[in-house]
Amino acid sequence: MTKWMIPCNVKNFNVVEHFKNEKTAFFKRNRALTVGDEVYIYVAKPFSEVKYKGHVIKTGIPANEIDKKYGVPRGEEKSFIEVELDKVFPDGTFPGKDLMNHGLGQVVNQQIIRGKIEEYILAIENKL
Repeated sequence: MTKWMIPCNVKNFNVVEHFKNEKTAFFKRNRALTVGDEVYIYVAKPFSEVKYKGHVIKTGIPANEIDKKYGVPRGEEKSFIEVELDKVFPDGTFPGKDLMNHGLGQVVNQQIIRGKIEEYILAIENKL
């Protein structure tokens, strides 16, 4: 099981509103995420923080199977993953500035979480 950081731009897909009523969400798959992998969802401006944790429940979902109601941008993407929500973090738990101070780079693509940033996230998460 691998831990991943997945970016989400609320201008394209308002995951904050989506998770108020839904327990799963679709994200484009541009890295080797597999079923069971843990994902931390970094919500871009105006939030600029990790707000959610989930796990991958399905991979290789073709774009034509994604219902437009989910607001997934650029439906021509080749493949999607489905993520089930496990945790909603309190506001301010994982602000982008703190994450970057602990080794996280720019959150523009899906990336593996390991090393210093993984230790930081787990230390805070275990205190919640």
